[in-house]
Amino acid sequence: MKRRKIHTDDSEKNRKRHSKIIDIRPLSQKICKDDESKNESKEDNQIKKRYSKYKQTLKSNFVENGFSKLDSYKTEVLALGEGDVGQLGLGEDVLSATYPKTIKDLIFKDDKIVKIFAGGMHSICLSNNKKLYSFGCNDDGALGRFCENDELEKVPREIEFEYNIDIINITTGDSHSSALTNNGKVYTWGVFRDENGILGLISNKVERKPVLIDTEPVESIVEISSGNNHMLLLTNHGIVLSLGSSEQGQLGRIPARSCTKEQRRGIELFLEALPVSFPLFKGKTPFIKKVFGTSYGSFAIENLTNKIYSWGLNNYKQIGYKSKRNDLIEYFPVVVNWDIAHEIKQITGGPHHTLILDFKGYVYSMGRKEYGRLGLGELNSDIDTPTPILLFKDNPCREISCGECVSYAITESGESYSWGTFSTSQLGNGDTDEDSLIPKRMKGKQLENKNVISLSAGGQHTLLLAYSTL
Repeated sequence: MKRRKIHTDDSEKNRKRHSKIIDIRPLSQKICKDDESKNESKEDNQIKKRYSKYKQTLKSNFVENGFSKLDSYKTEVLALGEGDVGQLGLGEDVLSATYPKTIKDLIFKDDKIVKIFAGGMHSICLSNNKKLYSFGCNDDGALGRFCENDELEKVPREIEFEYNIDIINITTGDSHSSALTNNGKVYTWGVFRDENGILGLISNKVERKPVLIDTEPVESIVEISSGNNHMLLLTNHGIVLSLGSSEQGQLGRIPARSCTKEQRRGIELFLEALPVSFPLFKGKTPFIKKVFGTSYGSFAIENLTNKIYSWGLNNYKQIGYKSKRNDLIEYFPVVVNWDIAHEIKQITGGPHHTLILDFKGYVYSMGRKEYGRLGLGELNSDIDTPTPILLFKDNPCREISCGECVSYAITESGESYSWGTFSTSQLGNGDTDEDSLIPKRMKGKQLENKNVISLSAGGQHTLLLAYSTL
């Protein structure tokens, strides 16, 4: 589906601060040189402390990506919403589901699903035995497997890799999917699109089987996150790489005049994983510990200070930046100052709104007011700064997710809540003909006596991962 192209003026004067070349040498190499010096400066010592602290962060990230928490449970994947191209995984005869329904083909005797991701019109699930299963639309190769007919697209089937790999995380966009391995490699398949159609993936074509992303000379990738048509890669040295479409500034490294594929440098400018152009502080690049891709935006959190950077489409202030220039797009990272007392755990967003979850379990929303997607009740104007959703103040959450015009949160007790538009049948709360302006608990017979572990919203469908409490 084509998106409306946003046109903005490219101000060269406002981009001079990003013109310096970024040094992407591994930070450990820089530190080794510092160690040889007898008279180290305070700044050098701070860099080494930051690097040491970040190694601990990486270790906890890998533990989080592990599956020890689910060892004692038998999980189920449930789906709801629109499924006309098989993205529900419920078979060719089920075109929609207004309540969550269990995907029986994902219940195994000696294995279980531990991670779920809903893309634009496809779904990817990761099992405890590190197998990937895909279903949904395969027109652009998003399933990562060849299908002899449409029926094989609509049921979960395993993605085969050329080599045995240990997958720890996955991510999905509109028409692409990616997998992160335990040794820091990233495999991807499908395609990125822009306003003019197919952009490519790692070359100017569709990749129907997993291919390796070249991240040289970076040592390894520790985190991946996707928007609709772009992807962020976080290295083990706190460097953020990006690739994909840049029409809405979501790559964070290309000025407005060069954001279409007609620019003279060629398509490689978009499809190579290259460093995001963060503003330099004392000649150094910020050391990033977390990245989050939203539909047309990107966010990053600095390790030492927890400073938050955002860039991308901002026509409804969905990246939370109040520009004095009133730009509709921020092509390079900008620092946002949010009134959030606790450290941020997760950021997720649709095309025009964003949700934030902090480590206290509080949920905030901002962006476009229509259809109740913000969960703040009746509003007279859009919201340009993270605003707490009061329901979750005394009912802390552990995970959030956004679709196009819908939003979700899972509480610490395993209850799932939804709000936003009813038109895609994704709310699952019984109100099938009206929008939900505030969060309502999701219902359904197959959701009874189940604790929801995770939830992922796609373009018109939603997946839930749960286990029985009986």
